Amino acid sequence: MFGDVNSQKYYFLMEFEPARDIRPLTATTSIYYAFQVGTTGTDWQGVYYINTSGSAMDASVDMGSYTMTNEQYTSGSGTTDNAGDFKGVIYINPYKVSIWKEEAGESTDDGSYLRFEGGRKVVGFYSDESNVKTPFEITISGAQMSAVAALSAAVSLALTMTF
Repeated sequence: MFGDVNSQKYYFLMEFEPARDIRPLTATTSIYYAFQVGTTGTDWQGVYYINTSGSAMDASVDMGSYTMTNEQYTSGSGTTDNAGDFKGVIYINPYKVSIWKEEAGESTDDGSYLRFEGGRKVVGFYSDESNVKTPFEITISGAQMSAVAALSAAVSLALTMTF
């Protein structure tokens, strides 16, 4: 997590090196990552990439976003492409995937908010062209401010301490 004190926005960010290297593959290749936003039974949001070019990846690529209901997840009946708040990039050198989401909070029926905050367990899955979903769970370890926000906060503090 990182945020900006001035705009009151914060971001969920996940970066990792995938276990499967799809860069040299020339056949149709796909990867999907999704997160359950909320509690058990709520909808899923994530990012995907499908290489249909027949060529190996030679540059970083943006990933598309998608959503699915929990019913679609359990039945395997499909997704809604180009929907959802997650964004992603597959970087070539070094090979890594970055996935992020601006977090203002998801409102619920009772007026409370669901957020990706430090200490929260988040359920997700990974899938490829085999369409086998491999579940994972992460615990968000904490938050950090962006460098600009941290500098802004430090300057504000210094100004208030000046007599």
